[in-house]
Amino acid sequence: MINRPWAAAMGLQFAQLAQNLGVRVLNNPRALIDAENKLYLENFPEEIRPRTIVTRSYDDVKEFFEKENNKIILKPLKGSGGKNVFLVNELESKNLKQIVEVICRDGYLIAQEYLPDAQYGDIRFFLLNGKPLVINGKYASVHRVQPAGELRSNIHQGAKAQKAIISPELLAMVEKVAEKLAKDGMYFVGLDIIADKIMEINVFSPGALLLASALNGEDYAAAIIADLEQSTLKK
Repeated sequence: MINRPWAAAMGLQFAQLAQNLGVRVLNNPRALIDAENKLYLENFPEEIRPRTIVTRSYDDVKEFFEKENNKIILKPLKGSGGKNVFLVNELESKNLKQIVEVICRDGYLIAQEYLPDAQYGDIRFFLLNGKPLVINGKYASVHRVQPAGELRSNIHQGAKAQKAIISPELLAMVEKVAEKLAKDGMYFVGLDIIADKIMEINVFSPGALLLASALNGEDYAAAIIADLEQSTLKK
């Protein structure tokens, strides 16, 4: 994103050209343009989203910090992999301005309410064409648990993958976003869920599917290929 800022836009333009020639492109590149950053989440019901502001202003962040009882998450509006994600509480408040400046060097930042359940990690939950990816009653999902002293639940940042417990409440929350994702042409999606909130909707490169297969003993990748073959034959 920093060294080759043109690359992502060029990739989407190439995908659009391929789609215009009749090539099936996953996910829909026209919809991916709208989902290019974390603002995409704001298109979904408010009750399933954490309280959020998007800004480049330190004053805005400071005001939000105070409203959220001096504990918030700060991260780049555009980015992935847990880079430049900060938990700021009262002890670190003296560094708030510097953190805002660091993140805003590359664009806008997103400030979110801190969810206490984040200390227990998050669940990466996969959807296929607007429906949970499930085989033999086992949902394609991973409970990502970060190591002690680490905020981020990204696997490549040291988090460990565990079997996820999928509750009826989680499935009901997923239903609230599934229809729009399918309508937008988001065929393969990874949701990052903490308690009763969806923190991120990953539509570009949602990882950890193979970990889900290993934990649940089911071949989710093969299921995706089979679904693609069947849906292509129907056309």
